[in-house]
Amino acid sequence: MARSGARRKADAGVVAGSAAAYPLARMLSFSKILLVGVILVAVIFGTRLLRSLTGGGGGPVDAGTAKGGAPGAVDLVACASCGNYVDPDAGGCERADCPYS
Repeated sequence: MARSGARRKADAGVVAGSAAAYPLARMLSFSKILLVGVILVAVIFGTRLLRSLTGGGGGPVDAGTAKGGAPGAVDLVACASCGNYVDPDAGGCERADCPYS
């Protein structure tokens, strides 16, 4: 009980709209937010600089070939007899009248 009485006395002088009523308002300030932003920008540009100096980070990937030079994608064409999309180099769609067989 003595504890709650002491707390009431401590809170008695706090005005509802003051910064003391909202401790987060004292913890966040413009200078702290600005410092976090400067650190974030420094980290982003630092990693970009590090990647450019080491030659890492990869570059554009050739979509036509996979690792090892084998084709990764095949251009398909619509079969005139059945309408399915087939690889013209692979033998067509297994129908007798397929133009790609």
